[in-house]
Amino acid sequence: MDNLGNLNAALGYIESRLDAEIHMADIARIMCCSSYNVQRMFSFLAGIPLSEYIRNRRLTLAAVELQQGTIQVNDVSVKYGYNSPTAFTRAFAAFHGLTPNEAKQAGATLKVYPRMTFSISITGGKELDYRIETIPSFSVVGIEIEAPLNEDGFQMPQKLWLDSFQNGAISKLCQMPIGDSISSQPHALSLYGISNHKRLDDEHFSYMIACPATQKSADTTAVIPEHTYVMFKSAPYSADDRTAMQKQVNDIQRRFYGEWLPTVSYEKEDGPELEVYYQDGNIAWLEMWYPIRKGYGGQS
Repeated sequence: MDNLGNLNAALGYIESRLDAEIHMADIARIMCCSSYNVQRMFSFLAGIPLSEYIRNRRLTLAAVELQQGTIQVNDVSVKYGYNSPTAFTRAFAAFHGLTPNEAKQAGATLKVYPRMTFSISITGGKELDYRIETIPSFSVVGIEIEAPLNEDGFQMPQKLWLDSFQNGAISKLCQMPIGDSISSQPHALSLYGISNHKRLDDEHFSYMIACPATQKSADTTAVIPEHTYVMFKSAPYSADDRTAMQKQVNDIQRRFYGEWLPTVSYEKEDGPELEVYYQDGNIAWLEMWYPIRKGYGGQS
């Protein structure tokens, strides 16, 4: 099954279990990837976190049942996964703008969040250059965090960069004995951002700011195994503009998941994603490296 087919099959599973427990491991199995890749792919393609999509669909169906007048508020709150009527009422009011009891009244105005389906949409063409390389195993040393697989967690790497620049942690890291950059491209820095470099549970992902380690490095934080990567280069930005840097990361993420991955005969592999940084004077740019394997997508 291709990447879009996997996504739509996962949406079918979600739809069939809106009134039951939804297991992230089941969604990951249907999509043939890790929970980390599920969350990232869905967020960039749909423009909404997976958890929010599920919540909105449940609140849509809950409102329909309440308007039909065949079920009590307490019962519908339990049916759609809420631990208490208070939590359900709070979420319902935030989405619909009125309470569940008010929704039962004739003439109440409610919102609907329709079921999604994914398809390829052909719009104004904008070329997307990439290259594919196999990178041998290498060791890194760095600053590491574990973050939850939700929108708050996905903001934590950006905060780590900002905090680490401000508190001097990156300067201290770069003063350690470090190796050469893993990139063969000119102006490459020995400084990376690495996501998903170690396997955690289905609710968390790993991230680190890293430099290549040497035999003289005090500690080796992680060993990155050999992978084949697809690599995308960003537009240039000012070297001291961290906001512009993050914007480039987000833009490449969106285009990788939304444009490249659904249309090629490759699949996203479960493994580390790298941000590789470059600088020439005050001009900087970056590359995003995604681990891939041959699959059953669209065009090659």
